[in-house]
Amino acid sequence: MAKVLYEGKGRIFSENWSGKWENPKPCGITKTMSALRVAFISDLHLDHNPGLLPLLEERLREVRASVFIIAGDMFSGMSRLEAALKRIRKCCENVLFLPGNHDLWVNETNALGNSRNIYENVMRRTVHRAGAHYLGMEPFFIDGIAVCGVTGWYDAFPSPPITTPDEKLCNWPEFSTPADVLEWQLGILESQLTLASEKARKIIAVTHTVPFLDRIKKQVSGELLAYMGSQRLGDCICRFPKVVYAISGHIHVRMLHSLPQGFPWEVSPFGYPRELGDDPKKVMMESLRLIEV
Repeated sequence: MAKVLYEGKGRIFSENWSGKWENPKPCGITKTMSALRVAFISDLHLDHNPGLLPLLEERLREVRASVFIIAGDMFSGMSRLEAALKRIRKCCENVLFLPGNHDLWVNETNALGNSRNIYENVMRRTVHRAGAHYLGMEPFFIDGIAVCGVTGWYDAFPSPPITTPDEKLCNWPEFSTPADVLEWQLGILESQLTLASEKARKIIAVTHTVPFLDRIKKQVSGELLAYMGSQRLGDCICRFPKVVYAISGHIHVRMLHSLPQGFPWEVSPFGYPRELGDDPKKVMMESLRLIEV
């Protein structure tokens, strides 16, 4: 079982996942645990948040995690990805990067042909040059724990007149529909989880897009729900009993759900400027989460 750590009356508490928290409390840093300490965050959007990287570095030094997971949407493109990851690596020995939909955009800062090549080859090489681990293609193993991850994708794009940037800025020459991209991503996720199940005692599963649409359907309008992710991602994760925690991004809302399968699913983004609060340091304090596994 994994535990989330947070501050409360001077102690660190562990929840038993019987409820849902729309705004999880800040992670506790007042006690060193013998278990593996894993920090995570999503949707940093550093190109929209100038000056955020030093706050991230400061917070990482405070929490003293052994592993730090970035669950997608660090930049819109990847021209500054390597330099940013090198800085982050100085704050945590094991940095795990998973691309989000924004990271896969083919634009003026990322004109490298197509999104699949960026995902499978270019971004993997870039992340490795920075000394970090690229989660998109293979699991990360440490102390009997495996971290598996894929970007994920969508069941469908919204119907017109609603449009999304991904329709124009992601280029998938081998795929005709979002469902085709999703099928490819599901294959990678299942392969990672299968390998992790053979080699690890516990698994943390990471997707950028939402794997449990049934948990957000009351908060998201019907025409947009399919663009949030796919329940098929969650169904795949739930088939593997060694999964003890699931992490996602994409939606800029903090939430922590207890799933019937017995493990938590958490979304903890930073988001766009002032989206989750006016004080960036406070938002970082709340959004960079810490668990022990």
